[in-house]
Amino acid sequence: MVSRVIKKDPATTQSHTRRAPRIQPEATALKGALASTKGKDLTFAQIRKAAAAAMKRKSMKTAKKKVNLFADLQQSLQGALAYELGKKSALRVTELPPPPKAMSPNQIRAVRQQFNVSQATFARIMNVSTNAVESWEQGVRHPREATLKLL
Repeated sequence: MVSRVIKKDPATTQSHTRRAPRIQPEATALKGALASTKGKDLTFAQIRKAAAAAMKRKSMKTAKKKVNLFADLQQSLQGALAYELGKKSALRVTELPPPPKAMSPNQIRAVRQQFNVSQATFARIMNVSTNAVESWEQGVRHPREATLKLL
């Protein structure tokens, strides 16, 4: 809500405020209807009808969707129960592959040597730093899961 300062008392340094009147949604709709009918000869009834239509459109935009939480929860639980019992259901099930197994430094070195490339070239192929390949082969660090999948 907008406030306006009416007067300021220098002795008390307090401001007396009055709240500005709030514009009603009907007035806003009427203003929009008048703007859209500008330059046309219309009766008051026609303008009022246009404003009512504008209000109806506005209320349709802001209408809230009713949610029935109990029914949604009940349907979800029925689907989960059907899945557990092995029945066909509309559930989408995705099985993820298992994480890659860890590799020892000797295994990483063997992979690089199978390609017959240097550590720098292998690092470039794997999109990691040369220092990372060096550390893997010495056992100081271990490759991440994404890199293990590539290996």
